Amino acid sequence: MFFKLFFTTVLLAYSLALEDDKYDTDIEKSRKPEHVIHPLMADRSSQREFTGEQIPEKELQSLFEASRWAPSSKNIQPWRFVYALPNTTRFNEFAGLLEPANQVWANKSAALVVQIAPLFEEYKGKVYPIVPFKAMFDSGSAYLSLALEAAGRGLSAVALGGIDYDRVYKVVNVTQKSHQIPIMIAIGKNPDNKDRKTAKTITPRNTENKWLFRDTFVNTDPDGQDLEFQ
Repeated sequence: MFFKLFFTTVLLAYSLALEDDKYDTDIEKSRKPEHVIHPLMADRSSQREFTGEQIPEKELQSLFEASRWAPSSKNIQPWRFVYALPNTTRFNEFAGLLEPANQVWANKSAALVVQIAPLFEEYKGKVYPIVPFKAMFDSGSAYLSLALEAAGRGLSAVALGGIDYDRVYKVVNVTQKSHQIPIMIAIGKNPDNKDRKTAKTITPRNTENKWLFRDTFVNTDPDGQDLEFQ
């Protein structure tokens, strides 16, 4: 009897948690997963139009808290976030790091974030290098955790690679020898459909046969040998 009551309570709490999540009905109708997944996975999208509304800093802290629980190699947690809020000199400085096409809509963000991946760690008084690709991989998992938390709250956290990489290191006062900066992030509220100035973009995903293989990898990817790189 006890176990039946316990599991009933757990299931009820889980269902209530799902009901609290805010899902985009347009995305739910357009994206059809090939297998059953948590609806939040398919609901996250990078909508590049914000309302300009502010988000309480306490709620922003919850997004960063979600990133804190991301997995990482040896639990090193090689990610750092520097954020700026609207109507501040720092926000304008961050916005100026973006490519012009991104500035058009990201200027209405509720927060702009620079994500930083350290290349060294201190352990028991000694400094050790972090393998760069591991630092970047783990930083990606931290971003996704933040983005999913945002999506569940009806917010959007858009990763931005179109930034001035020569300047961003100087702005956050690190060097490319000690850190890598993979992306910036724009966090904000998306407008309702009736208030949008641009069409909502809902991107599809590759079918499973393009990226999932059992036992043997079938390589159909281009090798790029005929391309000339400068």
